[in-house]
Amino acid sequence: MTTKDEALRMALEALELYQSKSSVQMFDDAAAAIREVLAQPDQEPVAAQHRFRHPQKTMPDWSAWQPCKIKHGRPAWEFDSQGYEVEYRELYTSPPPKPWVGLTQQEQSSVLASVPTVPFEGDWHLALLTAIEAKLKEKNA
Repeated sequence: MTTKDEALRMALEALELYQSKSSVQMFDDAAAAIREVLAQPDQEPVAAQHRFRHPQKTMPDWSAWQPCKIKHGRPAWEFDSQGYEVEYRELYTSPPPKPWVGLTQQEQSSVLASVPTVPFEGDWHLALLTAIEAKLKEKNA
């Protein structure tokens, strides 16, 4: 089975090969995003849980989640030695923080074009700040 990192490395290699023969901003952006994700460290689980069921006995439904030891490489689901189905999940403190995304030159130009063109007329600076803030919120939501 291919891991997430292996798949990302393969996609990045394909993008870079195509990128060398083409000049498309979309490929540059995708390659940059993949490099950024690959550079981030993997999060380690802080706890684990499991639950059980035995479809042919008195427990046709899943039991409540219960704490268990963290064991790397454990399958998410398996049968134990007594015939119970066991499901595992690892718990993390929080998702990795999203990196801040700024505005491209094209987006900056678009925001600037959306405010009045006559400087110092009315509240043009507030309109510019509001437009910049809205665009950044949209990209970093």
